[in-house]
Amino acid sequence: MNNRLVTMARHPAQLTVSAEDFQILEVPVAEPGERELLVKTIYIGVDAGCRAMMNEDPYVVNMAVGHPFVGTQIAQVVQSNADGFVPGDFVHTLSTWSDFSVFKPAELGPWCYKIDGDLSLAVHLAGLGFTGFTAWVGLNEIARPTQSDTVVVSAAAGAVGYAAGQLARMTGTKRVVGIAGGANKCQYVVEEGGFDACVDYKDPAFADHLKTACPEGIDVYFENVGGKVQQTVLPLMNDFGRIALCGQIAQYGDEVSHGPNWLPLTLKRLKVQGFLANDHFECFAQFRGETEKWFRSGDYKSPVSIVKGLENCHEAINSLISGKNLGRQVIQVAEAY
Repeated sequence: MNNRLVTMARHPAQLTVSAEDFQILEVPVAEPGERELLVKTIYIGVDAGCRAMMNEDPYVVNMAVGHPFVGTQIAQVVQSNADGFVPGDFVHTLSTWSDFSVFKPAELGPWCYKIDGDLSLAVHLAGLGFTGFTAWVGLNEIARPTQSDTVVVSAAAGAVGYAAGQLARMTGTKRVVGIAGGANKCQYVVEEGGFDACVDYKDPAFADHLKTACPEGIDVYFENVGGKVQQTVLPLMNDFGRIALCGQIAQYGDEVSHGPNWLPLTLKRLKVQGFLANDHFECFAQFRGETEKWFRSGDYKSPVSIVKGLENCHEAINSLISGKNLGRQVIQVAEAY
């Protein structure tokens, strides 16, 4: 069996990445040892954070040149020496960007679990996986919207933002407004995602349109973007509003990053909290129970954008950076057996 492994060849010189920033190595397929699984990768989840990790500047995790990429994926068991898993099972796991990998499920904790094959496999990397869980944590554990709140979500056509808006709607909040790039995406967010409105940040009149879409101001802001979008939102925040700080994709690759004006935070007494969903794994079972029920009923949707081929991993990252993707971005590495 051929086994390719993706490593970082160099730190990117600009926000977008090129094939030359990656190196794909041919490596042997390891034999699984005691309590280990050998799995074949089907889908790899790609986040904006994958681009941030490639910078030399500090992030949650920073990669060194030559190190392999690691991320969430859906894989199929080829050989099992671990209790509870048999060949053919589908698993959610955290492993290298490669065709095959070997690991001990017990060492991955909540990252590794068996999934049912009766749903689309890729959705387990999207609304039913860690992406959806991130949205769930930001709303339920950080922002805590009420039925009288207006909730605004940036990057609303992206995986986390799309999930966050739907989850806010299903909790019964008063108004959910998305921010996305382009008229088609805004239309999709409203018609398919059930948002009350969606504003195009590329429109020259973006600030005016956002104000019109939020006639009573903004109580909760689910932040995925930063930059100019954030600067437009802050003046519209109501006193004692809450901001769940999930991501800052507009600033991940900037050589010069201008900090936000924090004066509105003081004057409006805003609560701003950054969060990482993996700090809240004790809630994962509750999240799965709620969202899988909604997904099966059709109330909770989870679009997926697919780039085929491990060799095209740079295209998957650039799809996120440019906003080309709709929903969760994944790389399809192989077909299931």
